[in-house]
Amino acid sequence: MDAQFWTALVQIIGLDIVLSGDNAVVIALACRRLPPRQQRIGIVVGSLAAVGMRVLFALVVTWLMGIPMLKIVGGLLLFWIGWKLLAGDEAEGEGHVADAGSLWGALRTIMVADAVMSLDNVIAVAAAAKGSAFLLALGLLVSIPLVVFGATFLLKMIDRFPIIVTIGAALIGYVAGEVIIGDILVRGWVDASAHWLHWVAPAAGAAGLVAAADLRLRRVPVPETAGEAIAAPAAVFGARMVLSAAAAFVAAKFAVDGISSDAWWHAAAPAFAAAVAVAGVEVAARLLRARG
Repeated sequence: MDAQFWTALVQIIGLDIVLSGDNAVVIALACRRLPPRQQRIGIVVGSLAAVGMRVLFALVVTWLMGIPMLKIVGGLLLFWIGWKLLAGDEAEGEGHVADAGSLWGALRTIMVADAVMSLDNVIAVAAAAKGSAFLLALGLLVSIPLVVFGATFLLKMIDRFPIIVTIGAALIGYVAGEVIIGDILVRGWVDASAHWLHWVAPAAGAAGLVAAADLRLRRVPVPETAGEAIAAPAAVFGARMVLSAAAAFVAAKFAVDGISSDAWWHAAAPAFAAAVAVAGVEVAARLLRARG
């Protein structure tokens, strides 16, 4: 195995770390109402499904990326999933059984979300693999423990800090915004004439989903203090900002085609904008609840 092999492997792992964080959030939110034994099953099966879909999509990436509206539909599906995960608590509080309250319901939610999220990252992963299915599979297998650990950790933290549910749904809305503007129908126009949408669309997706939930759902978790309203989105989106910047820096360092030397900033900036937007929404939501 030569230096080129190890370089490509490092690139793939760096890109997968970012996506693994997104997958872990979805898995944790979807499994949070399951019994402990089913939670473990959901985490393992969901993690394997996430990695398996990335391998599958990377092998047919050229065909997939040529389908118009695929990412737009996928992004809208992510918005629906984020809303459904928040609304599940509302249904549970009213005595109804939420769909994701069963193991099959949770796995179905995870697999749909994993499929859409994989679509948005598979081009970069496939480019780093340079056509090597073995290299692609090896790099993705390394990311399985990251997803399992991340989802397990988040499930434990949700019990202590329920606001993670809301911020996790905001992250799903963030990814949905990213996915939609990456569709073949609008990508060229966005890059040429509306580059600002790379910041605005993810931030608007995150803040819009949380704002809609705060207005329409009575049981959606809200921050207990103004400090929590700022700290929660700062922690979640700050982590994504660091991971995105690190992945872009590694890609630039090893000269992946089409990656510029300042790509780390372009990768991190949308997450920063989303953290500010969601923090603003959460502060406003807390003030409204306090007055009501």
